[in-house]
Formats: sequence, structure tokens, C-alpha cells
Amino acid sequence: MEQRIKIIRMQSTGSVYFGPTSDWTSSPLMENLNSGDYWTNNLNAEAKNMIGDTLWYLGGTSNFESSTSGLTSHFYSYERGTTVYNGRATNWVGNVGLMYPSDIGYATSGDTTMDRNSCLDIQLSHWHDQRVPGASHCSSNDWLSINNTTTITPYTIRTDYVFRLSGTNYLQYIISSNTFFIINPVVYLTSSVKIIDGDGSSSNPYIFRKY
Repeated sequence: MEQRIKIIRMQSTGSVYFGPTSDWTSSPLMENLNSGDYWTNNLNAEAKNMIGDTLWYLGGTSNFESSTSGLTSHFYSYERGTTVYNGRATNWVGNVGLMYPSDIGYATSGDTTMDRNSCLDIQLSHWHDQRVPGASHCSSNDWLSINNTTTITPYTIRTDYVFRLSGTNYLQYIISSNTFFIINPVVYLTSSVKIIDGDGSSSNPYIFRKY
């Protein structure tokens, strides 16, 4: 299997319009990231040369709020599945996408109150719930907990719902058609790009080179 580096931009690009529906393949946001202002003006030639076309999964779900349907592992399966709204595409090939709900879930480290494995046994929609003791420690120790960031994954009960993180860092759905979203673009580097220096910290970031 090809090994590639995934990069998630932690600084938001600001509030942008997703589109009239949750269909990523026809979204104005997709076009902006891949051929519009973001691609043209925010990435230099060297960066573009390191980014490769990627198969992005567009499966979603209409059921996610119970312990038998809303865990990180469930979302990982939904994303790669075939549940979509009204026969839409289940995948898309392009350069720049968004996070998946499972990215957010698997990024938690937990802590001594609620360790990582325990966090992964709590549905993502309950990571803020005071009725679940310690659940908030899952989001507060998650390096991808970015308030109000949206994901590429649709909530398939309606034509215009997508999943996002709320302002208090739990997974919810929201209407795409009348909302401006905070987004954090995601890319995969080509397999010929390698880490040549750095440890990934803010003071000593990774340095990449394409061979």
C-alpha cells in the first residue's frame, strides 16, 4: 500500500460558504479549494508540486447519536461506505479536501481522567455531555478540536446537512445551504515526498522534500 503524509491546516481559512447542498462534488467550497482562490493564491508552486490527487470518501450516515452508531470507529466505516443522499457519489478524486469525523475522534489522546480507549468508546456527539463523566476530557485533549470546523462528511437525512464540530467541541450536524463555515483544508502529499528534518513540534517543524 502506498504510504503518504496527510496534512491538516490548523489555521482556519476563515468563514466560507459550503454550498446549496452537502454534495462535495458540486460544492463551491470544493471548487475554491481545488481551482479557485485558495488553490491559486494560498499555495505556492513548490507546495502544489508536493500535493497529489487523492481518493476522498464521501459516505455518510443518518444515525450517529447512540453508542451503537456514533463512535469514531462507526464514522470510519460510514465515511468509506455507500450511504449517501439520493444516489450521490460515494467518493471523489482531488487535491484538497476537509477533515473526516473519524480524524477528529482518532486524534484524541485522552488523559488520566478519561484515557484514549475510553474516549473511543463514547459517541462523538457526547464528548461535551455532562451526563457522561469525564467525556469533556476527550475533546480538551484532542489536537484536532477546532471550534466550529466543518467536515467533508454528509448527514444523509437531508440534502443539505453536513457534520461539523460545535463551539464546545462535540460532533453535530448543520445546514450547509445557509451557513458560512470555518474550514481547515486537508491535503495528502505525494508518495515521493519525505520528511528530511524536524520533529513535528511548533518550534522544530517537519521539513519536507520531494524526491
